[in-house]
Order: sequence, then structure tokens, then C-alpha cells
Amino acid sequence: MNILHATTFLNGGAGKILVDLALLQVEAGHQVWVIANKSEFDGHSHYQEQIERLKDAGVPFETYDSLFKRNPVLNRKAAMDIRSRFSALTRIDVVHSHASVPAKTCKLAFSNLHPKPFSIQTMHGWGLNKTKAMEEEDVETMNFLDGVVVLNESGRNLLISKGVKKSLLHIIANGVSTEIPPISEERIEISQFLKSRKWDMKFLCVGEVGERKNQLFLMRAIKKLNQRGVTCCTVFMGPEQNEGYYDNCIKANGVDEFCFWTGEIHSACSYMPYFDAVVLPSKSEGMPLSIIEAFRANVLVFGSRIPEIKELLSDQRGYLFDIESTEEFVELVTFFDWSSVRKIIQKAQTFYRNKYTLSTACDSYFKLYKS
Repeated sequence: MNILHATTFLNGGAGKILVDLALLQVEAGHQVWVIANKSEFDGHSHYQEQIERLKDAGVPFETYDSLFKRNPVLNRKAAMDIRSRFSALTRIDVVHSHASVPAKTCKLAFSNLHPKPFSIQTMHGWGLNKTKAMEEEDVETMNFLDGVVVLNESGRNLLISKGVKKSLLHIIANGVSTEIPPISEERIEISQFLKSRKWDMKFLCVGEVGERKNQLFLMRAIKKLNQRGVTCCTVFMGPEQNEGYYDNCIKANGVDEFCFWTGEIHSACSYMPYFDAVVLPSKSEGMPLSIIEAFRANVLVFGSRIPEIKELLSDQRGYLFDIESTEEFVELVTFFDWSSVRKIIQKAQTFYRNKYTLSTACDSYFKLYKS
């Protein structure tokens, strides 16, 4: 097959799963291209780690403007540039978009092809900032595709409520490799921070630092825990969405001695075994890969009580907490029952191996492509 992946930016969990799929598809003997937005903005940029992985595997990565902004003129220009670039190929079999703007742009780019490529979109997350007009535009785009992939039942229910046709929807969960990657860049400062005192609990929070991932909640909870005499720390791994956000949060809460921020870091999941638990206090998610990676690493998970996280942590596979107040999380940690950890971790590990491996996700996408 000739497979074209299209996205806005190669970042976050969506960027990682896109690259994981692309590399497996190349290994299976298919021709794969990845295209994304050219211009980068504050809060919207590519992760160099993912670009390097594509480059190392010989997968072409090309950029166009605009696959991100909702601008008809820029979208049409990108569509014409993409059409010109790929017109020399005998055939594009599959266009797999990972957001609605690139899906709409690619649909226009290949509208004159016969036969037309099979066009699908994976809805990695609905986002917090869409206007009514944006929502209507995205639903219209999805209803003109050949299929729409959601990551879980929560995503399916959401899109049905927004007006996406049920017949188009397919549930394919994100997956991660069964191999835990080695630490690619030893960070002495992380080790020094973790050894700086005897901590009762060491937490890791992975993801873009900003409003949606809600690291501010964890800073406030850590402050309360230390005031109660429960000596806890958190390491935050991920780039900032907006410059200065982390420092502003730290200064506002006075928790600098209990928190450490690494910025963007390669193979953040490889550090998980050094912590007592992974914490994800998100306000919104598609399907958080960091939880699946923690399951794989046999590390306990605490997560906010939102539908996408509840699906993963329910049935005693982790601990859920409310994010309207820090009190529930603080109580959980203050009176934590260590005797239950082994059983929880074992259930989570089994759950991951049964449903959330990368090979399972890749096989499911191939079945959809061929359908």
C-alpha cells in the first residue's frame, strides 16, 4: 500500500502513535509518507524526537501551510501543493489524517484522483477551545470521510452526540510497544533531585505543561501534602504550551523545592520505574499514552476522574480523583494503602497486554484500511 499520514503537528501522544504506526507500516513493506504543518507557533510545534525517528527510518516527512489554521486560502494552497507533490505517484491507497483540518485539506487535494484514496481520520481528542462553528466544520469533514477512528467508547459517544454518523465510527485504541525503551539521555539533575531528600512518595507527570494537562492541580496538592508532613515530590516531563507557564505556577504556589521540570525529554516513559506513581490530573484527554506506558512499566497510576481516564483506571487498575478540589487526592496519598499496590499493578499489566499493545493497534488499522 501507499499510505499518507497527515497531521497538524508531530507532538504529544498523537504524534507518538502516528510515528509508531508509520514505522511498523514501513517494516511491513508499505510505502509511507508523513505530512504536517510547516509554520510553528507558541504552544503549537513539532517534537524533534518524533521527526528524528522518521528520519532514522527513512520515512519522508514534509510540511505544508496550512494543515493547522482554519483559513480557506491557506488550506487550498496546501491542498494544491500536496496534489502537485503526489500527482506523480501511480496511486495513494490510504490517507490517514490525525485531525480534521488536515483531513479536509487532503480530501480536497485528492478529489480528482480515480480511484480516490480511502480516507480516514483518527480523532485523538476533541479539545477544549473549539467554537460552535469549528465543531460544525469538523463534524461536516468527518461525515464526508470513509471512516472515523475513536480511541475509546467515550470518544464514540462524544462524536455521536456532535452529529457524526454512527456507521462511520470505529474504535481502535492506541497502543504501545511491549519493549520499554532505554533511557536515551541520562539526566543527572533528575537523579540528584530525587536523591535530595527522603521522599514518602515520588510522582511523575508526563505531558505538555499547560492548562489542559492541569499540572497546576498537582503543584497545589503537593504543597498541601508537604504541609501535612507527607514529604512528596513531582517531576514534570514535557515542553511548555506557553512560555513562562511553569515558572508562574511554581512561584504562585511556592513549591520549587518539591517540583522539578525537565522540559521536552526523549523517551520520558523510560524514567517511570524510578517513581512510585504516575499522576495525570488532566481536564481533557483523547486517550493518554502515559497511562498505558505506566501499565507496561508496572508503575501505579493516579488519574483525574474524566471519562477517558476512568475507562483505563476503573475496576481497580489505579486511583481516580476529582480535580475540582485537591482534597480527594491529598487524602488518597496521606492515607495510602501500600498493601494494595501489587494487585493493582498486576491487573493493569494484564489489561494492557490484552488490549493496548502497539501490534494490536496496527493490526486493527490494517483491517480498516483493507475493508
